Amino acid sequence: MKLLPFFGALLFALIVAPAGRALGAQQSATGEPPHVLVLLSYHHGHSWEDDILRGFETWEDAQAERPVLHIEWMDTKRYASPEYRQRYQKFLEEKYAGRSFDLLVAVDDLALTHAAGSQAWRDIPIVFSGINGDPAAIIGERGLATGIAERYEVGRTLALALSLHRNAERISFITAADESGAGNRRTIDKGLAALPAES
Repeated sequence: MKLLPFFGALLFALIVAPAGRALGAQQSATGEPPHVLVLLSYHHGHSWEDDILRGFETWEDAQAERPVLHIEWMDTKRYASPEYRQRYQKFLEEKYAGRSFDLLVAVDDLALTHAAGSQAWRDIPIVFSGINGDPAAIIGERGLATGIAERYEVGRTLALALSLHRNAERISFITAADESGAGNRRTIDKGLAALPAES
């Protein structure tokens, strides 16, 4: 079993389980299955989001209980400007103006920024994953959100690497020139600053 599709399936289970009673109540009250908007920050072919989406598509319960997924690729790797994101947010809000959602799923930081910042969706619960930055800072006072943030031990990894390569004089990091890369660089800088000074 590949880990990332498994992670996607696990994430979807985490999404549906806490909201299951509420979603089930909504379905029984209206006779319509719950509708879930899935915002993916990047584009089809971006492997880790593709794997998460495959996990979403793995549904092992009764088909009658399956929520209706509305999948949106935000394409913010290839179109990174704030103006594009504003236009895209307006497009989404106009596209779904007549649709009420029971849950928003936000994959990566920019999707969470869009989901949490939309006045049109302010009362819809959010489940997020793959967040490099601080989810609390992105969500702010909005509330109604939970999920999985990426946290890795840069300091311990660097300390181990340096203990294995004691003669190393330079460490180079390659990161993307976007918000995710900036978040990674901040984490790396904090890890480097926490290393003990050379004796």
